[in-house]
Amino acid sequence: MEHKMNHLVRITISVILFGMIFYFIPIFLSSFKFIRSIPGNTPMILTEFGYLIFSFIAILIISKFNLKEYGFKVINVKELAKPLSLVIGWTGALFFLVHFVWKINVDLNYLIYKDKALLQVFVVLVLLPSVSEELFIRGLIQSYLYPLIVFKIRIFKVLISVPVILSALFFVLLHLWTLYYMDNFYFFLGFFTNILIVGILAAYYREKTGSLILPIAIHFLANFINILLPLVIFQ
Repeated sequence: MEHKMNHLVRITISVILFGMIFYFIPIFLSSFKFIRSIPGNTPMILTEFGYLIFSFIAILIISKFNLKEYGFKVINVKELAKPLSLVIGWTGALFFLVHFVWKINVDLNYLIYKDKALLQVFVVLVLLPSVSEELFIRGLIQSYLYPLIVFKIRIFKVLISVPVILSALFFVLLHLWTLYYMDNFYFFLGFFTNILIVGILAAYYREKTGSLILPIAIHFLANFINILLPLVIFQ
């Protein structure tokens, strides 16, 4: 009973941590006039840097500077091959479906960097979120939930731990704001299926390798194919 209570407390704290960093930190940062006045600053940049900075601070405090337990660990390059191939295969297939089979004319106006230099799009929409969101979800939240690894669910003959499942769900919640811009059912279905699968893959390999390197690489590839590639091809 005591162990179950400890697990429940840990889940509750992880929800509070998620809510604080996801919702309150961007509001807190935007309350400072000098931050809002930084040249080139946007709500998206502010949010992503908020995730990055405050997740790292929380990790330092909770881990007592034992960063290795929170994913700061080098892995063998060979470990990248299979998962990254899976991501390329999945996101590539989805890209083909959305743009060439369903022929959805995705309105990218909400991407405020649409008319900006590709380098700026690459940094702000591909690279920065890959690092900041993985540090937040896989580094802070999933690592904190690690004791729940003893609970597993079998999905398609693969045992998936509760921290992996919760991490993927938090990752989906992180992207719910994009619903505001979606008016096509197929695009909505493809987008959130992609978020869920990428979230599960990133969380699974975070747990398997004990490192944040692979989740960041998985997230980066998915962003590159889903965000930068359409801008290059169709704009």
